[in-house]
Amino acid sequence: MLWLLRCFIGRAKGPELRFSLHVQNDNSEGTPPLIRLKAVCGPGDQGEPVVAIMLPDEGASCHDAD
Repeated sequence: MLWLLRCFIGRAKGPELRFSLHVQNDNSEGTPPLIRLKAVCGPGDQGEPVVAIMLPDEGASCHDAD
């Protein structure tokens, strides 16, 4: 998942990125379900860049007030 996120980040145009990928959580046959996720990049405690990966309706948006 991190490698695919890195590929999506290369095309991002801001601190928030929404992306989808197929995730296989078991040994079932067929195409795994499509999972929608959100990655948000913001400053850490020391000002370093931090990336959080979450479900689209979780966590803070980059547009939320502190």
